[in-house]
Amino acid sequence: MNPKSMTDNQFLKYQDLIYRRLGILYKEEKRDMLLGKVSKHMRTMGIESYDQFFQIIRSAGESDKAWTDLVDDITIHTTNYFRERNHFDYISRNVETIIKNNPRIAQRAEVRGWSSACSTGEEAYTLAMVLKDCMGERAVPKILATDVSKGSMAKAIKGEYRKDIRRDVDPLILQRYFIRVGENYKVNKDIRRFITFRSFNLADNFPFRDTFDLIFCRNVMIYFSPEMQQSLLNKLYRALTPGGLLFIGHSESLIGKVHRFQYIQPTVYMR
Repeated sequence: MNPKSMTDNQFLKYQDLIYRRLGILYKEEKRDMLLGKVSKHMRTMGIESYDQFFQIIRSAGESDKAWTDLVDDITIHTTNYFRERNHFDYISRNVETIIKNNPRIAQRAEVRGWSSACSTGEEAYTLAMVLKDCMGERAVPKILATDVSKGSMAKAIKGEYRKDIRRDVDPLILQRYFIRVGENYKVNKDIRRFITFRSFNLADNFPFRDTFDLIFCRNVMIYFSPEMQQSLLNKLYRALTPGGLLFIGHSESLIGKVHRFQYIQPTVYMR
């Protein structure tokens, strides 16, 4: 089967379905990329018709294997420990100001964080380590880590990583918060206990009954349409407690967006 045999109408149907269900916009310039991923799953399932495969995924539920396997493939999983380190350095250096601007942290002796697109878990675990070290006895980290990819979530929950994380993680952090499992490193229970992992789609309505003190939503909006970006920003604002902080990716900006966040520094905003 030749991927180029997909018609313009078929491509538009896939593009629309992915956008409506995930908020991810596959533009024309990424058409060949999408065709390659779709074709791979069709071959796995022994399907030769783009229309037949489309009918399968269109009717599939959020937990159906045909859909979740495709989602795992079409979403981006690039991540590593202490990625965009300046965000974590900002928290460590400004912990007193963060607590002052957000009295709830001291009142509850708890700091609520959300790694909203956690991929395979490195961001959430990094945040837990940083908060544990800089908050000390003043506040216990309580972190929600979510991702739309069930495959990524399974890896995050396992919390086991190849030895090359040594390139990103300080030896003292490795010694303190990881255990060796063969050639790999696994996050220890002292850090894992601070994190709850859940599958979640940022395109959906937010179901949270309580707000967050810190939200990491990094390198996500760049894959969304302007309309979806605006909708997401509005939801993120409501999900933050007053004085709470939003961290976005270095390749992202709120310039040109309608929002109520207060600018702190590049990629860091406060409600």
